[in-house]
Amino acid sequence: MVKHNRLQRGRFGASRHLSFAGIGLLVVIVTTAGLAVWDRREEGPGYVDGLGHIVSSHPLRDFSLVATVSAAEDAVVANWGRQSLLIAPGIVCTAIGFALLLRVLGARSRSLERSTATLRKSEARCRDFALTSSDWFWETDERHRFTYLSDHQRAFGQDAQTRIGRTRTDLATDLVIEPAKWQEHLAVLNRHEPFRDFVYKRKIGDDPERAISVSGNPFFDEVRRFLGYRGTARDITEKVLAERAAHDAKVAAEAANIAKSQVLANMSHELRAPLNAILGLSEVLENGIAGPLQSRQGEYVGLIRQSGEHLLHLIDDIFDLARIDAGKLDLHEEVLEPGSLIARAVALVKDRAAAGLLKLAVDIERDMPPLTADRTRLTEILLNLLSNAIKFTELGGAINVLVRRTEEGGAALVVRDNGRGMTEAEVETALERFGQVDEGLVRRKEGCGLGLPLARKLAELHGGSLTLKSEMGRGTTATVILPPSRVLSAEPAPAGATTDPASPGDLASDTHSPPV
Repeated sequence: MVKHNRLQRGRFGASRHLSFAGIGLLVVIVTTAGLAVWDRREEGPGYVDGLGHIVSSHPLRDFSLVATVSAAEDAVVANWGRQSLLIAPGIVCTAIGFALLLRVLGARSRSLERSTATLRKSEARCRDFALTSSDWFWETDERHRFTYLSDHQRAFGQDAQTRIGRTRTDLATDLVIEPAKWQEHLAVLNRHEPFRDFVYKRKIGDDPERAISVSGNPFFDEVRRFLGYRGTARDITEKVLAERAAHDAKVAAEAANIAKSQVLANMSHELRAPLNAILGLSEVLENGIAGPLQSRQGEYVGLIRQSGEHLLHLIDDIFDLARIDAGKLDLHEEVLEPGSLIARAVALVKDRAAAGLLKLAVDIERDMPPLTADRTRLTEILLNLLSNAIKFTELGGAINVLVRRTEEGGAALVVRDNGRGMTEAEVETALERFGQVDEGLVRRKEGCGLGLPLARKLAELHGGSLTLKSEMGRGTTATVILPPSRVLSAEPAPAGATTDPASPGDLASDTHSPPV
């Protein structure tokens, strides 16, 4: 509304100026016409024989005489009349010029008002940006002494007047603690260069210590003489305290985790020894070495042995993970033939696969070179992958074990099934420690969610990786990649070769080797 009234006032002023110019022009024209049309009276003084004359009389000083000169009016004013006819158009043009000038000045005035309004908005925008991106403004002289600090400092319990005339180093409390940081900052100031987000701590009198982040730009006079710095500052005390608390908590958690892993790693013998004794004695009783048992007693002893073996396997997984975390699990490397390695792992799960009417097939690339790895740990990886495939593949399904060379010259051990499959979220859960993909299945299937995490850790310990690709209703593919350094003759795979020759749902077409 204010802007609209301002524009109306501008337009009214311009119209008023034009009206005055028009009136003045009319007066000039009328006056000129009146002078041009001279009143020709036929009678009265100055007229001789009906003709107007201009008479001039002058007395003579030494004589009683008056000299009189007369001339016809037409002869005298003829030149002036002709001149007035030329002057009138000039006056008209001048009036028109003044009118146009006033119109232009009015337009420039309105344009200036619009530019002023735009500049005022721009200044307000910049001011808002500056205030929201910083807490206060500051300025120093050529000796880096504060000459100006905005009053916004008071919002943080700081008095700007106590800082005027002092340098940043006068207020800092970490100048001695972090000398390298300050030396670098002072070097930047001496070079008169801009700086960003310099963080330091300061304390004045009884005020609490605050953490400040400052940014500044140098400014100069017309001859490029350095005058000082101008910049912004932020109070980041709360942020620094929060980061420090988070860091301390992280350090404490890491220390507790390492201590836990070391305790578990050191307790391995204390837990395994009595459990092995239970397994040994139960096997002695089950085999009748200590005397014959009744059928029910033999059944109970068998359950004791199976439960002990399951518990020992679980303890082994937990201790292996703890030892890996503590950096105490060493690899005992040897040269391995891929065929014998796969055959040993498949033999250990063959009966379980047959119980589920599963087709278990092996496909090893021809002329696959030997591997250098820890036989026990690599077998453990394969057993974990095969056990999961058998566990979650329905009756009559198929499981394939493939060994391939990678394009980089490494080795890929692939276990694929056409079971229920998993979603991407379930794959992430399965790779977490104690992660359970489906509670309904967990209640019907054994396992505590350590097999896949342990297999991935063991693969990484060999310098490789473990990845899972799965699709609901089509199955899962687990791929262990060993680096070229683990392959004795690390030659790249032939062009077009792949470590994943078929999707999980295409297992039925893979007949490179007969089912085991």
